[in-house]
Amino acid sequence: LSFKGIAEGVENTNYIVHTDRGSYILTLYEKRVDPNDLPFFLGLMEHLFGKGVTCPLPLHDREGRSLGMLCDRPAALMTFLEGISVRKPTVEHCKALGTTPELTWYDRVASRTVTLPDPPGGTYEEAQVVNLRVPGFAASRGARFAGAGLDRFVFLDLDQVGNLDPGRVPPTAPRPWPAAGHLQRRDLSEPLDTARLITAAVLADVGDRYAELELEALSLHEGRHIVDVRDFLAGGLLDRVGAVFSAGLLPGAVRAEVERRAQLEALREATDPRIPLAHAVAYLPAEGRVGEHALGYAALLRDFVAVLDEGTWADDASVASLGLEPDRCLVQQLHRLPPEVVREIARAIEM
Repeated sequence: LSFKGIAEGVENTNYIVHTDRGSYILTLYEKRVDPNDLPFFLGLMEHLFGKGVTCPLPLHDREGRSLGMLCDRPAALMTFLEGISVRKPTVEHCKALGTTPELTWYDRVASRTVTLPDPPGGTYEEAQVVNLRVPGFAASRGARFAGAGLDRFVFLDLDQVGNLDPGRVPPTAPRPWPAAGHLQRRDLSEPLDTARLITAAVLADVGDRYAELELEALSLHEGRHIVDVRDFLAGGLLDRVGAVFSAGLLPGAVRAEVERRAQLEALREATDPRIPLAHAVAYLPAEGRVGEHALGYAALLRDFVAVLDEGTWADDASVASLGLEPDRCLVQQLHRLPPEVVREIARAIEM
């Protein structure tokens, strides 16, 4: 019936096409787009549509192809969605995006269909992913991922991602390792299952509030980043040079110090500081983590365990008074600490 160009978009040429069967969007992909990437993105749109996400559905031609050629350019025709672009996202927009399982931020490596023994013939889709994460900007505005405490490189059931249990732990905690002297007591090289045990203790206390409290801890972490950047930019040249020297001259050392400060803020101010404590333990280099988060959290935990061991966080404080075994590795016993003790220890650490 008719068609006209659309001004929306920055890379491709788009037209709205009106037919007697409905309205559609025709996209001509320009030279900046790699044609080899298009089958993946079109397939992703079909996958999301099939999972109930409100998004356009690419149409197939008589030979079953969703991607063709038009005017010497790759082209696709897809269903038209009424509405306009959201130019000023709100907290509710971010929450909706962050809690949609199929739009969780991760890098998908591979997928497979797994057959279940019970019920016979049952299947589910499983994807291998890396770098499960929530961007700080979105997290500070309400976005979160479905499930917490996942490993960095995992297989993840996409059909059940919203039901993942972040507190799944062994039925009994392993016995902490014997320690001869303060160096072995403060050793961080083998945290065992401490991160998951801490999370399990939190879940037992807070139940359905876990996601809310985790989001609060993430927001405190990101808020400290914002404050640190503001203070750094507001300072004079000598103040900035001093800040860099205090953290270390290498860029990686500076970033690690920034992450240490942000997580310390969460430990000090979170409603349940055991949540950021579990995150810090899970990011220890001994757990296979690398980068500034791992280095910063390791530095923070060294200070945390030292203050705990020395008892300097409160009058007449001792490891034994907290129900911990002083002759065994302390990092493997952190799940036994109540939230108020975690907070007081954190406040005894220099920011």
